[in-house]
Amino acid sequence: MGDSNLVLPGDVVSSDASYLLQGHGTHVTRNELKASYSGLVKHVNQLVYVEPFSGKYMGQIGDIVIGIVESIQGNKWFIDVNSVERAHLSILQVNTEELANRRKIDEDVYEMSNLFRVKDIISSEIQRISPSGTIILQTRTSKYGKLDNGILVVVRPNLVMRQVKHIYDMECGVRVIMGCNGYIWLTTWRTSDTDILSISNFSSDVKTDLIKKVCIVRNILLMFSSNLVKLNFDLINTAFGIYSMLFPGKYNMDKLMERSILSHLQA
Repeated sequence: MGDSNLVLPGDVVSSDASYLLQGHGTHVTRNELKASYSGLVKHVNQLVYVEPFSGKYMGQIGDIVIGIVESIQGNKWFIDVNSVERAHLSILQVNTEELANRRKIDEDVYEMSNLFRVKDIISSEIQRISPSGTIILQTRTSKYGKLDNGILVVVRPNLVMRQVKHIYDMECGVRVIMGCNGYIWLTTWRTSDTDILSISNFSSDVKTDLIKKVCIVRNILLMFSSNLVKLNFDLINTAFGIYSMLFPGKYNMDKLMERSILSHLQA
């Protein structure tokens, strides 16, 4: 990794872009590589990119992300993935089972809102990143798609550790879907693989006790985020056990409780 230099939007990163690989936060104008936003210039061999100050997510191919549908344009959904770059999902990149009975793209475009509506929350994978930096998403397998019966928790993206699995079913009955972009979905897990998840309120068949456990996990995630603690499933599970042991029957966390849990984790 090369030295970092501070740049503002429009600043020249390199006067000759012909020998460089253009990374996030840069664009080429008249063979000059320029910064697209404020941040620090990073070099990895010939790759040059700008790391933003905002703490926004920098997408990588293969990342699991959770996003919010912002708009529908043409045959694409535009998705908020907490990034400085735009992200979209094409009708051609959704689960093929959803399109099995559809005959032509024109019908799909007309009926896109039947799949994902504006403000729906979805899980997806980054398929590729275009030369301009646009994030291209896909939901072509059954493990991705619309999320339901849960709550969204937002943490700093740099606190989410990339792991082999980003979906974890806790013994207490809470399912954690951890997006690499800092968006985390909490719901309850069930024995059936056919259950569909989305942004509506918890359905009436979800037990109150499980909803309270989801709230505890939410509080734990926010505690870690405010204290800049890197997140992983083992840590979340351990913290839940400590919380349940120290504060049985309590579902709201105050600063004193936070300090007690953190001190037990460090012991």
